[in-house]
Amino acid sequence: MEQEKTNPVTPTSGKNGKEEQSLMGNNYDSLMNTLTMYMVGVFDLEQVQKESSEDLTIIVAPLRKPMMMEDVMETIERFMTVQILFAYREGTKEIEAVAYTKPTPGNMTVIHLQSHMYGAIEQVIFDVFDSVEIMYSALEKSLSEHMKKTDGMMIQCQNALTLFNAFH
Repeated sequence: MEQEKTNPVTPTSGKNGKEEQSLMGNNYDSLMNTLTMYMVGVFDLEQVQKESSEDLTIIVAPLRKPMMMEDVMETIERFMTVQILFAYREGTKEIEAVAYTKPTPGNMTVIHLQSHMYGAIEQVIFDVFDSVEIMYSALEKSLSEHMKKTDGMMIQCQNALTLFNAFH
């Protein structure tokens, strides 16, 4: 994957200097506009990193300061309609949560929050997809992997049928 620091509002250029937007590009731009317009006080947008592959774009968005996972999720939920896929605790310090947006054009994002410090986090990872099938497959895989874990506790979990229905 190629990694780059990115300006959150710069469109991609295509052939002959014309703007060229793929569905993933539109999804990426939509997410970055939301972060820029509504959550600039939470995220350090100058330090955002972007990795792109054929199937998805991964955005690593550092927070301006460490925050509790629950507070960050509440902030995201104010500006994006998301579903919590699962929240998982391992031991006393480790917490992981995954949420996703309802897959519609301009809005296919999976949100990863992970803490190694009793719920405090320093960054949020956004996976931006251009394919409903690939997004669903990634969520289904993540859910099934966490359902098999026995060394922790599921705090909140969506069942596979609810996930399936969100995509069909």
